[in-house]
Amino acid sequence: MSRWKRLNIGMARVTAFRLAGHGLGVRGADVVEAAGRCGVQNAPQGAAGLALNARVDDATGTEAAIERDRTLLQAFSLRAAPHVFPAADAGVVTLGLLPDGEEELRDYLPGALQALDKVRLSATDAVELAAAALLEVLDGRAMTKNDLGRELGGALTDRLPGHADRKAWRSASWYASGQFLGESIVRFVLPVLSLKGLLWHGGREGRSPLLRRTGQWLGREVGRPVRGELMRRYLRCYGPSNAEEYAEWGGIGRARARREFAAEELVEAEGGRWIHAADADFFAFPPRPEGVRFLPPHDPYLQTRDRGRLVSDRAWRREIWRSSGNPGVVLSDGEIVATWRPKSTGERLDLTLRVRGTLPPRPAHAEAVRLAAQRGRALGRITWN
Repeated sequence: MSRWKRLNIGMARVTAFRLAGHGLGVRGADVVEAAGRCGVQNAPQGAAGLALNARVDDATGTEAAIERDRTLLQAFSLRAAPHVFPAADAGVVTLGLLPDGEEELRDYLPGALQALDKVRLSATDAVELAAAALLEVLDGRAMTKNDLGRELGGALTDRLPGHADRKAWRSASWYASGQFLGESIVRFVLPVLSLKGLLWHGGREGRSPLLRRTGQWLGREVGRPVRGELMRRYLRCYGPSNAEEYAEWGGIGRARARREFAAEELVEAEGGRWIHAADADFFAFPPRPEGVRFLPPHDPYLQTRDRGRLVSDRAWRREIWRSSGNPGVVLSDGEIVATWRPKSTGERLDLTLRVRGTLPPRPAHAEAVRLAAQRGRALGRITWN
């Protein structure tokens, strides 16, 4: 039982607690440990390396850890996006996130619901059919998402149950030009096959990740599902928070999120927002954040659902969190003080900084050098706006 009943909070304390949870206060030495804190999205390709670069002394070995050593793995996970995580965490961020039953599957696949209803197919049937066909289609092969979606969609055409509408399945998709509707459905379902422990990323074809059967890539199965651990890590990185924000962050249904919150010992930090009891002492006295960090677009820290805590100005929030083409941000002593955009010219990386706060030039330059090196280039010109 926690000795804390309710915590007094302030913006500085919340910021310091979250930055420490993300490993953005003091740099660590372990890429694998840093990747296990709260989910590192790797879309676009290379984003995970940039995020880890802000958290550890040397992240240049990130790709080798994924492709060669496999101490880090990549699979579809939170919000159906590709994420990088420690091999030991596979049961947390795949099996531990797997929807349970038709309702939870529909919560995880909101974009596919119109197509599933058109074809008269349940989400459960779509996942089970695709899982069975995947074991055959992907046996001993590696395929891009586009190729796998097309081939799996074709393979399922003759396997649809009698009540399904085969004509609708083969009809032109409204999701993307050149796709048939069944192909689009399969593409939505692929992330669930990762959550089932069947599908993994391994290697690339150009800039496109290749998808492989899990056992054939890892040489073993994923292991057991770990329930609840993802929510505990979420609160360590994004608390104080609530079940609704957790559901949005994870891409899961609110009913499931509420059940997971109800199963844990929590401490209220403000009205309807909670910290895990195990983190309450640390929350009361978090270390003060120091230093400059360049965070990429879609960095885990920027995935918080209460963005007003990070950036109070609405116009600047719209500039940072766009529908597409987001900039990166610059932290100085825990505060977002600038955005950055890159431009590659040969072996050089130029940066444009749009500064809104106090950004010390020398630490900013040193971080820019690290950023360029992580992208395999020398730092060129920095333009300050």
